[in-house]
Amino acid sequence: MVSLENFVGMSDREIILEAESFDEAQNMVRTKYQTLALWAQAFGMERTSIKFPGCERPFRIPSFLSQRGGTMTNNLIIPMGGIQIAEMHLSRALIQVLLEFDENPDMSAGLVRLSDERQVAVTAAAARFVPNNDAEELVRLRRQDYWWLPDLENFNRNWRQQLEPNNLSSMIEYSYRSEADRDRNWGRYTTRYRLIQDDFGVLYHVCYSVGVDMIPALR
Repeated sequence: MVSLENFVGMSDREIILEAESFDEAQNMVRTKYQTLALWAQAFGMERTSIKFPGCERPFRIPSFLSQRGGTMTNNLIIPMGGIQIAEMHLSRALIQVLLEFDENPDMSAGLVRLSDERQVAVTAAAARFVPNNDAEELVRLRRQDYWWLPDLENFNRNWRQQLEPNNLSSMIEYSYRSEADRDRNWGRYTTRYRLIQDDFGVLYHVCYSVGVDMIPALR
């Protein structure tokens, strides 16, 4: 298993991980090479390198291996773990969230970049909350595209007052209304949110789906 403790850093060309032993590094290559190649591809890197104590040359997983184990269309990538990712800057905060998603395949969750309200990562389980849609479509959306706008305006006031970045205990729950599918059915989506700020100062919401109730159409 790859954990946040394995993450050492990055250069202009690679994600750098460190294993506790040669055996652990070898196991990461054998079991996670497709995911690690996809991560390198998603973050615009040439490869993921895995170091271990005493190594003279780390294991190197080139990003082009992602094309053998996943699907890529434009800048969207479907990793083996069922997470849909749009390209974004790599940081420790984002690695932590993506590891959380990867280690909990049944988690219905997503990641929204607040500068443009774009959903930049979403799990396959979250996509199942939206009938007739899939993760590849959902990761292209901005909140303005599907939220009932009065709910969005109210939510933006609330989270700015209540959420503290990078504090796991700082979380709010909110229900918003939205068209649920292409057939113009409507739903009330209840979600828990926490706020993270990455190494570049960019803010994101980590979103955990609680449930959805179908409601009468609002338009």
